[in-house]
Amino acid sequence: MGSKPFTRLEEILEGFLKPAAMMLGADDTKDAEQQFMLQLLQTLSGNLDEAIDVARNRQKKFVWCEFCLTPELFLAFDLYPFIGEIQPAVYSKVRQDFIAEFIDAAENSGIPPEVCSIDKVLVGAILQDEMPTPDLIVTTSAPCDSSRIGYQIMEKLFDAPVVRLDAPFTNDAGAMKYYADQIRSLIPTLEKLSGKRFDVDRLREVVEESNRALNHIGEWHELRRLKPCPTPANILMNVYLAFLTTLGHSRCTEFSESVYRFARRRIEEGFGNKEKIRVIWQHVPSLFDDVVFNWMEQEFGAVVVDDMMSGYCRQLPIDTSSLDSMLLGLAQRGLNMTMGRLRMTAQTYVSDFLKAYHDYLGDCAILSAHAGCKHCWGAVNLLREAARRENIPLLIFDFDFLDSRVVSTETVQSKIGQFFETMGL
Repeated sequence: MGSKPFTRLEEILEGFLKPAAMMLGADDTKDAEQQFMLQLLQTLSGNLDEAIDVARNRQKKFVWCEFCLTPELFLAFDLYPFIGEIQPAVYSKVRQDFIAEFIDAAENSGIPPEVCSIDKVLVGAILQDEMPTPDLIVTTSAPCDSSRIGYQIMEKLFDAPVVRLDAPFTNDAGAMKYYADQIRSLIPTLEKLSGKRFDVDRLREVVEESNRALNHIGEWHELRRLKPCPTPANILMNVYLAFLTTLGHSRCTEFSESVYRFARRRIEEGFGNKEKIRVIWQHVPSLFDDVVFNWMEQEFGAVVVDDMMSGYCRQLPIDTSSLDSMLLGLAQRGLNMTMGRLRMTAQTYVSDFLKAYHDYLGDCAILSAHAGCKHCWGAVNLLREAARRENIPLLIFDFDFLDSRVVSTETVQSKIGQFFETMGL
């Protein structure tokens, strides 16, 4: 791998995120939304700054952990947990040319085009010397075949040690205890890597910090159930990205509290939301262009009140009374807060959709079926049948949520516009 990783990530940080934050910070007339966006940009910038610094200077061991694992245990050992699956979203939001470069590099090396673009971007970024060689890779058997083959390729390209945890296919008590024991088995490896003995009290501190952050996010989600919804939809995935990459840090708690305060302030100030249609967005929305959500609100008064990814952050606090209870909580959180939840039956996917629709008082639903997600496509007909039974207006279209070359923003807008007009919404 190259001696200076994250050169393109540094371009995004120095060429876009930091200048945008500086411009907003210099504005003395900021409204509530602009003040929140400033804190969001500062949080994301701080995360990327730290990732680049640790990757290049290795003042901490750099651990690549799959996003079906939450970072608390790694933080308890003072390791740097790098969630690989988050990075493609950062590239996609700012530089589509980087996405094209990485996907093309992966496919030209022999990766099948039908593999999920997250894994193609990661493999391509490794091939292009963008990704740092980790000191350790920790992955799981969840959520999908694409990630399983992707991590085998990453192991070969990095020539780094890998620990694989076996994730269960159900959420029952026995399954969660099994996965908690899988996480427990990781502790000796982390002791050896860090040179530190495991400290259960330090883990408790980190978990309690993440509990505080999750509490604020849960309160924010409750406020989004109000009519009209107090915060714009274009912050949903940004909140998810910032939250997932800082969980367990005090800055995550501070950011999560700012998300909640932003919603409260909007309510108190009587925000001017022209909400007419409440939309439940099932599966992953477009990451390559935030304009779709703004366009929906401006053109149709259609507000996305819940999306699947940010909705997965609605998690119960972890019981910190013992090591067993914390490991059990980390097991449940890791497998239910990201795409890991799709490891279960299609009925779980459908049930989650219906619960969100009714809890958030939806008027219609949009399913953006990601081209590389076999879980999603396997459940499409079941979801359609459930929507018909419940008289839920449902739009389904295919696209790639990272790569705008597959389906453009204009095409997505056209499909959504036709749907609203046809359904008389």
